[in-house]
Amino acid sequence: MPKRPTERPTERPTERRAERSTLRLTGRLTERLAEVGLTLGPDAAEALARYLGEIRRWNRVHNLTAITDSETMIRRHAIESLALRPLLAGRRVADAGSGAGVPGIPLAIAEPDRRFTLIESRGKRAAFLRHVQGVLGLVNVDVQHRRVESMNDAGTFDTILARALAPPAELLRLTAHLCAPDTVMLVPTGEQAAGESEGLDDRFEVRRAEGATTDLIDGSLLIITRKRG
Repeated sequence: MPKRPTERPTERPTERRAERSTLRLTGRLTERLAEVGLTLGPDAAEALARYLGEIRRWNRVHNLTAITDSETMIRRHAIESLALRPLLAGRRVADAGSGAGVPGIPLAIAEPDRRFTLIESRGKRAAFLRHVQGVLGLVNVDVQHRRVESMNDAGTFDTILARALAPPAELLRLTAHLCAPDTVMLVPTGEQAAGESEGLDDRFEVRRAEGATTDLIDGSLLIITRKRG
């Protein structure tokens, strides 16, 4: 009696669709990064595409972001985040008010030798960040479900990222305890900021970044550092 062929496990249709979607998004992401002069290795590009796919999937229920179409996600979430890579300082990076993980997650994918602490006070968003950390196996990411001003036991960071968290003066009131003398704070504003120095702690100074990095950001990029001397 002939043996029955061994049955191979079949993928679920939803899994096949997700895999095809990731492949398409990875290809388009790689193209767009090349167009603007940014590069990622193939594994990192696939991980970043999977991250964008998870944002879109979770967004159907949890409303993580108003940005949902692939092209805008690539531009606002991927390209604008990766544009900050040349400005990162040191090994310890905090993403204050991380939200859906922008710019912290894309940078953590691209910079595996740096340690990223994602600080998010809202429970659903913190749960999403932990989900992405697990799905992508990001061992260089630590998710803190806390308010940034309560991070009194975290020590200081070399770089602090703060996208649309608060105006500069308020931002410093929230994060000054996380700043070492050489800490660099990168603040993409999403708009052409005006009066950014108003009310600023006089121990710090703020300037607008210029050059190729800012050409990739929709708005202004503020750099806040402690004054010397």
